[in-house]
Amino acid sequence: EPEGDGVRIIADTRLSPPNQRRAFTCRYDYLVEPDGTLRLKVSGEPSDNWEDSDILLRIGLDLRLPGELSRVAWYGLGPGESYPDTWEAQRMGLWRGDVDHLSTPYVYPQENGSRSRTRWVTLADDRGRGLMVAGVPDISFSARWQSVNDLDEATHMHEVPRREHVFLSLDHAH
Repeated sequence: EPEGDGVRIIADTRLSPPNQRRAFTCRYDYLVEPDGTLRLKVSGEPSDNWEDSDILLRIGLDLRLPGELSRVAWYGLGPGESYPDTWEAQRMGLWRGDVDHLSTPYVYPQENGSRSRTRWVTLADDRGRGLMVAGVPDISFSARWQSVNDLDEATHMHEVPRREHVFLSLDHAH
């Protein structure tokens, strides 16, 4: 629907782990502004029975971007990966790199490369054109040449394919 000079799109969804009744009822509220800015507000409420589990692995979004957007800059913790149990091993600052150097090649393929407490991140091509994401107040992100499913399905690193797209995970909580 029109909103001011822009357009608002609202999507109500139900997200659930495979083979489980418990779920989150979520709302994705997109506002597309005339200058091309996209504002996204995501909200969610647990439904069914979550009392027997106090663990949520990730709350966020996964995006597939063109492979040309492989230059990364961010203001947040770095330069290495940081998760809730490793934040103190990193420093707050402005960091730059490329997607090739943001992953951690663990012996057993798994989720990796997250940068926490990020205020903003850009992924750009060689000319500096691309995507900027800002957290309110911050987010965690990872960018890699493999999807989360690619990592989950492999048992050895040589089984993890290098895709032609950049897979960007944006997380509110991890």
